[in-house]
Amino acid sequence: MLWSDSIRTVGKTLYRTVIYTVYFLAFCVVMFLFFKSNLFYIPSGSMMNTLFEGDVIYVSRFGDNYNIARNDILIFHYPLDDTVYRDNRMVNYYLNFLKSGFTKALSDTLVYGQRICLSVDQRQIYIKRCVALPGDTFEMRLCGPFVNSKKLITPSDKIILHKEGYQPRSQREIKHRQYPYSDHSDSTYWKRAVEYRPIFPLNQLYRWNHDVFGPMVVPREGLTIELDYANIWLYKRVIEVYENNTLEIRSDGIFINHQKRLSYTFQQNYYFMLGDNRPHSSDSMLWGFLPENHIIGKARMVLCSVNFFYEQFEIENRLLMKIQ
Repeated sequence: MLWSDSIRTVGKTLYRTVIYTVYFLAFCVVMFLFFKSNLFYIPSGSMMNTLFEGDVIYVSRFGDNYNIARNDILIFHYPLDDTVYRDNRMVNYYLNFLKSGFTKALSDTLVYGQRICLSVDQRQIYIKRCVALPGDTFEMRLCGPFVNSKKLITPSDKIILHKEGYQPRSQREIKHRQYPYSDHSDSTYWKRAVEYRPIFPLNQLYRWNHDVFGPMVVPREGLTIELDYANIWLYKRVIEVYENNTLEIRSDGIFINHQKRLSYTFQQNYYFMLGDNRPHSSDSMLWGFLPENHIIGKARMVLCSVNFFYEQFEIENRLLMKIQ
């Protein structure tokens, strides 16, 4: 009798253990599938000193409600990826077209492959900091970004800077060169550190650079602006591509959907994005406004880092680190 009771007890214990194990494994699978779609890997140093290449971050996805504040770090689909070269997506067709003209962009299809069009969810994923909200007036001055005529404090105000005025691209360069931290607010640094690259809106009417940029209004849903031959170049891509209108700039006026227009009302919200490592970041100063329907979510936490250029204590410090 005692032997049979013992067998029965062991059987119940084993049964409970199996059931609990199955439940635990099922829970782990569900959590993995949930987090898998919300985990992103940082491949570059464009967000130093906040995020480094090798960081694995958790992102909370937005639903229908975009609750976004200034200085939020957002994950989004790259707006200029609507048209790409099939064999080399690193060469941007849109920028190539603006810089070199249609003939050059078309001839480059022989080198980079045919042009293909991508839907929003097929485009590359970027991460940047939101510095201006819909309806804000953004401006870059010698001492940094201004929003609605007020200085915006961002992590870019404290940068990793070599004594010769060069800002490193990545953690690899920091590891090998021992760059000190330094606060800079004058334009001397930016002139020395920033690489030459095109500046939005890539039009000769606007002689903007990384020291002097704007002011300009970020489009907001329902906002109506008066159109002229100057500001149309700021909003041309918004009107024509993101909001799917035909646009003609003629000597006798500006025509939208074949009708002469003196004003335009925006159909959705847009944001202005900057990388914390501004000299080495492809952000809104290059490609302009970020449409709201391209946004995936907000970066919340660094779960871990798989960067081999960190010291051990640096990896431990980035474990479950809140992103600010």
